Amino acid sequence: MRPMTLQESGDSTAEVSLRGLFEGSAPLCKAPETTLGALAHLVVRGGWPGSLQSAEPLAQRMSRNYVSTLASDDLSRVDGIKRDPEKVSRLLHSLARTMEQATADKTLIRDMTADASSTPLSAETVDDYLQALEKAFAIERIPTWVSNIKSSLRVNKKPKYHFVDPSLPAAILGASSAKLVGDLNTFGFLFESLCMRDLLVYAEAMDANVFFYRDKEGLEVDAVIEASDGAWAGIEVKLGHNQADAAAANLLKLKKKIVSAGGRQPSFLAVVEGIGSLAFQRDDGVLVVPVRTLGA
Repeated sequence: MRPMTLQESGDSTAEVSLRGLFEGSAPLCKAPETTLGALAHLVVRGGWPGSLQSAEPLAQRMSRNYVSTLASDDLSRVDGIKRDPEKVSRLLHSLARTMEQATADKTLIRDMTADASSTPLSAETVDDYLQALEKAFAIERIPTWVSNIKSSLRVNKKPKYHFVDPSLPAAILGASSAKLVGDLNTFGFLFESLCMRDLLVYAEAMDANVFFYRDKEGLEVDAVIEASDGAWAGIEVKLGHNQADAAAANLLKLKKKIVSAGGRQPSFLAVVEGIGSLAFQRDDGVLVVPVRTLGA
């Protein structure tokens, strides 16, 4: 069970169906009017049923308490193995600082080590803590997408770790909606976390899987959704509509690379954005979908 999506909480019209996009529908609808502050509130509030009708300070307190309990107690109870609460807390902070990115083991090891004089942890110990966080349903691994073709594409297979709800890394970083509006870089990563949460639910509803793409040449795409029949779609997540051109260009690079290597054409390519007034298809074929129009 994942936290509620924007569709489930009533914050998305769900006029643009992920399943429908795979079936070839072209979206054309207005999005609810959204401000940066309202979008930041959805991130900080999260999708927990108990926080939907709560004022933001209370919703934030709920997420902070959950993170604190996770570090102090829950991670040891999940499988009966005692773990150091300080190390859990440092790992959570490391994951929050690098959210929605493929993080190297050496970064996690460095962040979990108390100081320069301490003996560094082993990669196996860090992986044990990560697995415990997965068992506690705090994070999940998003694997790298490898197109089902025989080609010379060199893909980076390091997974990225996704918090199950954006309110968790927001709580860890002490981010309120007001702070996020003043820090668009952090806001962008947290918004991507929100979109990934929803995409995981919408994809599961149609028996599809969610990946991300990153190859050795430096091409990265935020999400690749692959259906059970091998059909695939590439998705870039951007906070503002002014980033749509760059995102679309990136998606078209992925399409060209996969098709040139002998892979199948994507079912669709889409930019999921936060601040946007209209869901539509661009002249280059890439879709633009405001997140508050997206649904299963």
